[in-house]
Amino acid sequence: TTLAEDPEQRRLIISGGRDFRSGDTAGGPWHYFTAVRAITSGGEYISLDWEMPEPLADHCMVITRSSGARRRLWVIGGSNKPQRYRVEVHARPLDGPISPWTRMPDLLDAGSGREGDDGCDIRITILSQGCVAMEIGNQQGILVTGGYYNGVSSMWLPLEARGGRSLETFGPERNLPRWEYVGGLTKVRINKLNCSH
Repeated sequence: TTLAEDPEQRRLIISGGRDFRSGDTAGGPWHYFTAVRAITSGGEYISLDWEMPEPLADHCMVITRSSGARRRLWVIGGSNKPQRYRVEVHARPLDGPISPWTRMPDLLDAGSGREGDDGCDIRITILSQGCVAMEIGNQQGILVTGGYYNGVSSMWLPLEARGGRSLETFGPERNLPRWEYVGGLTKVRINKLNCSH
């Protein structure tokens, strides 16, 4: 289960998750969820009128506000199979209960499958990463970093130009804005796959 703080509505939004069911192995023992719920400041646990675009666990969520005062909930990465990450990013208007999810630009595919020095296939994947809406260099956007199998990469999606002009002009090709690598963590995390030695 993943959560995002919604201070304007004084609630936490929680979503997704997975459960291991040993007796029910049709499709595998892991079951992934699409549920989106909220916990209010009064401690009430409520179901929202919509679900995530697909069953997910190990994703991150963040709420952004554009210069047009629109609030948007983002679901970034995650997994829907054991140890398999996803680069898909989805967002939906937070204040419109019937608004659909929109596919946003995918995360950079860090799982390049390149070969390491020892001949093993190296995959740097993103799973259980953190994300935050923030400002870098007078530019509003989303920073994604850390997580299992992520190497040292951090990714940035600019949402507003330095002058405050929205960059959210996602067209049919979803080509603006684009994720870019920024900075890095101090510890390398590499997952080696397909290695016989």
